[in-house]
Amino acid sequence: MGSAGGAGPVAAGEPPVAGGRRHPQAGNGFLRSGDPVNVYPFIEAEQAGKHNVKRACELLQVSRSAYYRRSHVSARARTDRDLTAEIIAIHDASKGTYGVPRIHAELAAAVREAIAATITALPEQLRRTLTWDRGKELAQHARLTIDTGVQVYFADPHSPWQRGTNENTNGLLRQYFPKGTDLARWNTGELEAVAATLNSRPRKALGWRTPGEALNDLLSSTQDSGVATTG
Repeated sequence: MGSAGGAGPVAAGEPPVAGGRRHPQAGNGFLRSGDPVNVYPFIEAEQAGKHNVKRACELLQVSRSAYYRRSHVSARARTDRDLTAEIIAIHDASKGTYGVPRIHAELAAAVREAIAATITALPEQLRRTLTWDRGKELAQHARLTIDTGVQVYFADPHSPWQRGTNENTNGLLRQYFPKGTDLARWNTGELEAVAATLNSRPRKALGWRTPGEALNDLLSSTQDSGVATTG
């Protein structure tokens, strides 16, 4: 039976509302109750239009602090995001053209820049050496050593035990990012959250300390020995 007002028939299971029209969350093509919705673009649009952000957050039931935390992107995060996007773009461009020197050179340069930007943020005593795999994307290791002072070594072919900590960490990361995962789906903050989780996990090899605790102990002992030597 047709509904009043010229609207089509109500499908089974769809609750009618006043006027005989379908419920806006019940019909095909409409959002249904419980569907995940990213409301931040709506708030951003209100902010861009110089409207009341507080009122928009209240209507959409979003914490203002959460909105501002999400919308604020640090300079470091922007740099990491841009480098990641560059690496992914070069990698995608190289698909089907394996062996093209120019593509490999661009990818190696992007990887070198990304590693240099990250590793130079570490204390100097923690970045003396780096043991790498043998991929072509790591071809600019000599330039990396010049830029950062880090000595680079390569494992022998088919010898993962020569990079034991790296291989173990890769296995832990697979719990969050299965092999073949497109890392472009996550932003820098989300990747850093995974790193923080792993660095807060107790390890048997560290006497059940977390990596973060072991690092703090190492830095403290290094600082204390330096003070004792100069005292």
